[in-house]
Amino acid sequence: MSSEKQARLKLLEEKRRRVEELRARKAQRARQKQEEPSYFPAEKKAEELRNFVTALLADERQQQQQQSVVEPLSPREPLVVPAERAAAVAAAPAASPREKRAEAYDKGTQTARRSVEEAEVVEEEDDEVPQTAVIEENTIRVVDESNLASFVERSSRLVERCLNESDVFDALRPPDFEAGPESPRATAEIVSREIASFSTKLATTEVAFAPHRPEMILSAYSDPGRSEFEFDGRLKLWCIGREVPERTLGCQSAIECAAFGVDPFIIFAGTYAGQLVSWDARTPSTLPTQRSPLDSRGPHGRPVHSLRVDADAVLTASKDGVIATWAPTQIQRPVERAQCRFRGEKTALPVSAMDLFEAPGHLLLGSEEGHVARTELVVGSGGHNKKSSAERLSSPHTGAVTSIAAHPAAAAASRQRLDDANGLRRSLFVATSLDWTASAWCGDELLAVLDHGTHACVADVAWSPARAPLFATASSDGDLCFWTLPDATLKSKYRASAAALNKLAWSADGRRLLVGDVAGTTKLFALNEEVARHDPREDARLDDALAANISIHLGGPES
Repeated sequence: MSSEKQARLKLLEEKRRRVEELRARKAQRARQKQEEPSYFPAEKKAEELRNFVTALLADERQQQQQQSVVEPLSPREPLVVPAERAAAVAAAPAASPREKRAEAYDKGTQTARRSVEEAEVVEEEDDEVPQTAVIEENTIRVVDESNLASFVERSSRLVERCLNESDVFDALRPPDFEAGPESPRATAEIVSREIASFSTKLATTEVAFAPHRPEMILSAYSDPGRSEFEFDGRLKLWCIGREVPERTLGCQSAIECAAFGVDPFIIFAGTYAGQLVSWDARTPSTLPTQRSPLDSRGPHGRPVHSLRVDADAVLTASKDGVIATWAPTQIQRPVERAQCRFRGEKTALPVSAMDLFEAPGHLLLGSEEGHVARTELVVGSGGHNKKSSAERLSSPHTGAVTSIAAHPAAAAASRQRLDDANGLRRSLFVATSLDWTASAWCGDELLAVLDHGTHACVADVAWSPARAPLFATASSDGDLCFWTLPDATLKSKYRASAAALNKLAWSADGRRLLVGDVAGTTKLFALNEEVARHDPREDARLDDALAANISIHLGGPES
């Protein structure tokens, strides 16, 4: 055998070996892709399509080969050729040299075509190797990133909340109805059903709805009896539909009051130690991000029982009569500190409740002695260690004032967003007391004393943001009472808990009510449509009654 033929055979053998290796590698990668889950659905679908087309073509080629191959006859069976076929073969002329050369040319062309296809397969395999490596590297990087873990956690929480929505009624959907003479009448009961209940073993001291997420609520707890290694005060952020809290924030001192800031991710709280603390919900830490000092620079020497967040300030009040104003972004030192006293008295007013009233700087105050007062904060030079004179109102209460709430029109007017027709609703407020009663006021005038009829302390009061005359009170016997003005009658009573109620809060749309008790249970109730229905005739009756009351007080004719 000549050297040229040996070289050609060696080259063909090498090429055949390379093709076999590439095919084996391709088959191995195909098996790996089938065993491992693919993170790229488009690539997987393309691979499945290529495999399907290849199988179809292989079946077609196999059928063609089966049709073209002549099955050999058994030697015992004689070969029988028809006479016509034998005559045709004998009569056929022999192939010419030109036809033989054409046939050889066709065979060479097919061989060259197969070589080109093999070369393309080699190039394709060479191109696929780095691309596959890049895809695997990207997949590993994506899986290892922390963003993927946080995304999975947020998605699982959302799916869990959706799966726990067992009722067809969507409590978060805004109402789609209008008040009018033809509107359907609702049932006598205001509370429709209980949406959710969140239980702990700590006494609830504050409840609130998150302003940026309607499905999130805040609950503050106090338990001074815990060990020294655990937090005395805790804040929990709950989501409707989940039985475990989204976040749990802690503080070394018991929490007396809490509220969301203007920035909804900032949460402020007043503590039993007299501190103002704040958390940033965007940080993973459970400890407060800011604290007011506890030394002589701290304004409060007694527990902070009242906290209010205004547009550009945070106000706190303690039972030593100190009212402090803080900048929301810096609580290391108060912007203003004022000692509140009655006019002509030297004793400080023991503030037990506070709320914003009518205009910026005007406050409503309730004291441990049962007094109801109003004051205006005036910042002097330096804004520290100043005295604020409070105007005493003729309060009917004989026990400590537990809460005081101004009408929502007062807060809206102070922010210049809206106003009521005659400007009288902004002067409305309600105070609750330990003497089993609540009192409704319009400015300096006492409108009515609301007797709950049981020997139960009234712990909290809140106005409905949807209906101007409606407000709710929470008492220590576990009852929720709904009242309306100007007649000051009890519209409905609902037993919300077997334990004493501490706090309550309305949702922004007025269709849900949040209640917390001393046993550590926070309950969310859905209210009937009548509660959230705005009735202009009801507002007109309230405005007329307030105008008539002011006219009688001024000595004019009654309208």
